[in-house]
Amino acid sequence: MNYTGDFKGKIFINGHTEGTDVSIFLSGETLILRDPEELIRRKNISISPFNKFMIFTQDKNLVKNGFFYEVKGTKVGAITEGPLGHPGDGEFNYWPIIYFKHTVKYFHNEISVEIEGKTETGTDGMDSSRTHKPCEFITNFVIPMNKLQELFQLTDFVKNNAFKVYEDVFK
Repeated sequence: MNYTGDFKGKIFINGHTEGTDVSIFLSGETLILRDPEELIRRKNISISPFNKFMIFTQDKNLVKNGFFYEVKGTKVGAITEGPLGHPGDGEFNYWPIIYFKHTVKYFHNEISVEIEGKTETGTDGMDSSRTHKPCEFITNFVIPMNKLQELFQLTDFVKNNAFKVYEDVFK
């Protein structure tokens, strides 16, 4: 299943603001984050492995205290920038992600998500002999509770059970 949405948040790469809102696309085991306003030569942050249960939970303790995951590996995603030349040519600058930490906190009316990570040295999409310095990134976004069912395509039964848990935690 595919899950998509645009949310209030920010994307920072090497300390520079790359987005003042965050568009998310979750498909299979990959999460893609990008600025919804940037249509040409955009930067995408792709993180894998990732699934909806790394955000959505019905566990009272996790809802109350928050939770996190840290993933480290040879390649656990990528930052891409492009297209660089003619849009149909497919040239992208590419940085493999080697680490990310994902933190989730539940509040009465929203879920706060922060993802930070690091890349290796990047390669240039127009000249493979050129490299780019490694990147560090931080992205954060909030999912309003009233968008939870739509975003994760929850059945009414699952949504109702989840909201009972949330009401118990936040009463």
